[in-house]
Amino acid sequence: MPASRRPQTRCSMQRGQHVQSVLRFFGSEFAGFLVPIAGQSNIGRDAVRPKDRQHDRIIGGGERKRSARVTGFGRSLQQNSRGRDIALKQTMDTRLLPLILGRDATQISKIKHSLEFQLHNFGRISGVEYGIAAIDIALWDLLGKACGQPLYRLLGGAYADELEVYASLMRYGNVDDVVKATRRALDRGYRYIKLHEIGLDEIRAAVKACAGKAKVMIDVNCPWTVPEALAIAKELQDLDLYWFEEPVWPPENYLGLARVRQQGLHRIAAGENAGSLHDFMSMISAGAISRPR
Repeated sequence: MPASRRPQTRCSMQRGQHVQSVLRFFGSEFAGFLVPIAGQSNIGRDAVRPKDRQHDRIIGGGERKRSARVTGFGRSLQQNSRGRDIALKQTMDTRLLPLILGRDATQISKIKHSLEFQLHNFGRISGVEYGIAAIDIALWDLLGKACGQPLYRLLGGAYADELEVYASLMRYGNVDDVVKATRRALDRGYRYIKLHEIGLDEIRAAVKACAGKAKVMIDVNCPWTVPEALAIAKELQDLDLYWFEEPVWPPENYLGLARVRQQGLHRIAAGENAGSLHDFMSMISAGAISRPR
C-alpha cells in the first residue's frame, strides 16, 4: 500500500494511564476496562466500591476526568459453562480484578506476567487462567481502540488477505444427522469440515458425503487411552483425514500422543487444552503434534 494511503497510527493512550474502572457483564464472562484518555486517574485499591448488581461497575476513588474514554472488552467462558459462569465470576471478583485496579493499562505484558506469577498456585490451567485471558484480551482491545487501529496491524500487519475456513460441526451421534449437517456445510461452500464424532460409522458416513468436495478433519476431545487411540487410528487410516485431533486422554499425555503420531497414519493436532506457550513447547519437544491448535 502506498505510504500516502496507509492508515496512520496515532495512539491516544499513553504510558501512565491507569485502569480506572472494571465493567463486568453476564457473570464476568466479559471483563471491560475504562481508561481516561487525558490525564491519569488516582485510584487506590481501598477506594473500590460496588454498584449495580446486574452490571457490576467498580470505580476507583479520586477525581475523575471528564475527558474521552476508551473501553476494552475481553471474553472468557469456561468449557461446559452456559450463560452465567458463577465460579469464574467469583475468581475474577476476588482474585484478579483487585490486582489490576490502578495499574498502568499500557503495560499489558507486565500485567499478565504479574497476575500469572502471583496466582500460579491456583493452577496453570484453571479458572484463574481463564480470567487472566479475559483481562489480557480486554487490554489489547483497549490499546487497539485507543490507537484507532485493528490489532493485526499493531502486531505487524496482515500476512495474507484471505484465509481458508472450516465448518466445525456439533457431535450428533448418529449417521443421519451428521450426514445432514455435513451436506448443509457443503451447500454453504465449505471445503474443509471438522467433525466431533467418535463413532466410526458416523465418521465414515461424513467422509463419504464429502468425497471429492471437501477435506475432513476430526476432533474427538480426548476420549481414549493410548492403546485405544492407536487401534482407532488404524481403523481410520483409509479415510485420508486432514488431521486427527486430541485422541488421547488425558490431554497432557504428550508422550502417549507422540506414540499415536509415530504410527505415521494421520496428522495429529492438539492444543486447545494447553494453558501456555510452554505446553506447546512440551508437545513439540515430545514429537506429539503435527499441527498446533
